[in-house]
Amino acid sequence: PASAEKAPAGTAKGLNLDLQATDRCTIHVSIDGRPGWSTVMKRGGRRNLKGDRTVQLSVDNAAALLVTRNGETLPPLGEHGESKTVTYRAK
Repeated sequence: PASAEKAPAGTAKGLNLDLQATDRCTIHVSIDGRPGWSTVMKRGGRRNLKGDRTVQLSVDNAAALLVTRNGETLPPLGEHGESKTVTYRAK
């Protein structure tokens, strides 16, 4: 669902995602339509992603990945063990 919330003042142009794993998960990343990388994130693992237009995440354990978009922590992507693909777009 689209968010009606405004980006915080001073947010840089584009998209900034902070990822934190609360449990083991495998993620596949595509940034601005280009294939990025795949990795297994262990509990406590963190990554930062930056894109100009889009960042797409595919995760095999949707409940295990916390996403913060431009400073706003988002709700869980899905349930424990659920595979999910989500595309974030710059506002």
